[in-house]
Amino acid sequence: LLAENARDRDFLLEAHTYKGGNLYWQGQFVAARKHFEHAIALYDPKQHLSHAFLYGQDPGVVARSELSWLLWIQGYPDQARKLSHETLLLAQEVSHAHSSAFALWFAAFLRSLYREWQAVQSLAEETIALASDQELPLWLALGTLYRGLALVGQERLHEGIAQMRQGLAAYEATGAAIGQSGNLYELAWAQHLAGHVKPGLDLLT
Repeated sequence: LLAENARDRDFLLEAHTYKGGNLYWQGQFVAARKHFEHAIALYDPKQHLSHAFLYGQDPGVVARSELSWLLWIQGYPDQARKLSHETLLLAQEVSHAHSSAFALWFAAFLRSLYREWQAVQSLAEETIALASDQELPLWLALGTLYRGLALVGQERLHEGIAQMRQGLAAYEATGAAIGQSGNLYELAWAQHLAGHVKPGLDLLT
């Protein structure tokens, strides 16, 4: 509302991006989609290049990444895949470390929903390499977790579960909590595949 009253395009772009994210994580997908689409319509990569450095992440990358997940949830897998690919290209253009890691891991997660494990592994390893080079512990943790998940999906169970546990512990060490139920579910699924029923049930609990 403040951004609208001020008629400030830059503030409005950020407001729609963050409002969309807040609504998404509350499960209000229809409303979230409208905000993401508003943000994408407002975004100009040349005009808004400075936003990544002012606010810590590029709003065009963030809005597109989260909208790709939302499209999959709403039953549009082809649109989700296309948007995710476009987001990775945009992140390369923006060339901002956190934003690039954001796009890579969101793409890795999306491809895990399709169970495309080699693609998940490749994207996770790109995330790990970037996060290691730029000292981004959150993305390093999530990249490690999803590389492990990709290995599990390719039946490398022991190695994959070990990496998932390593990534999960590193994620918890950052103090982050959002999405943790999903992380625990994936590890529980991996334990199930390995025949470890009790540890898997404990994770679900």
